[in-house]
Amino acid sequence: MASTNNALEFGINVQSSWKKGLARFESKGKMFKVIMDKESYKFPESMLPEFPKVVDPETEYFVEFRVDDDGGIEEFINIRPAKWMGLKMKVVDVTRDRETGEPAPYTYTANFNGKDVDVTSFYIFYECVDPEDEFFGVRFPNKYNYKFEQDPDNPGFTRWKGDYDNPKATTLHRVVDHLTMLGAVSEAIEWPGDENILPELLGRMLAAAVVVETSGGGKYGSISEMMIKAPIKAVESIEKVDTELPGFVDEAVDEDEDNW
Repeated sequence: MASTNNALEFGINVQSSWKKGLARFESKGKMFKVIMDKESYKFPESMLPEFPKVVDPETEYFVEFRVDDDGGIEEFINIRPAKWMGLKMKVVDVTRDRETGEPAPYTYTANFNGKDVDVTSFYIFYECVDPEDEFFGVRFPNKYNYKFEQDPDNPGFTRWKGDYDNPKATTLHRVVDHLTMLGAVSEAIEWPGDENILPELLGRMLAAAVVVETSGGGKYGSISEMMIKAPIKAVESIEKVDTELPGFVDEAVDEDEDNW
């Protein structure tokens, strides 16, 4: 699960100390190891997220965690399925500005073919809503590029930024397909002065309350494919939502287990 500051923590500046990738777990008493390729990190059971309820040593997961200056695990961000198949999810939040707490995208510099390019992105946070699933209650961040701009042919309103008919525009395809499925873009969206339509998109997605089922994953544990599992309801604009999540409870660690 993401930390209690989930939506506030997801920006490029806080990811420099993160480790993420496919991993499996081993345990001995109250101590665990997370094993990623040739690296392994030891940590007490108390640092595991609340979900999934049980970490299966025979199962491969996609994990994200923050490391401290000494290379130890400081905090688990989340543990996700390695393959996104059959999870029933709904939208609960989006990326928020760390100072104002308001929904907002963030911009970072990426290198493409040796050239630095500014990229504006945002996360949508999905929560597993199936009480029978091992990941029930887990919130998963899924990254999207901010593919919006003012429509020059219809000033004051928003249009997609890019050519959807271009088969190589895969990041545009995903944000268009997912936001359409989630009930966020069925009606015209006014283009605000600050060029930030995330508050409106979040309000529409929360009001639509669409439940989707994941049916495929991409790089870095992302959800690449989904399908609707419940009908879209009437859309109303809602700007804010309580995103507080449970924190972690520290437990005593046996010294013998610490030497494992």
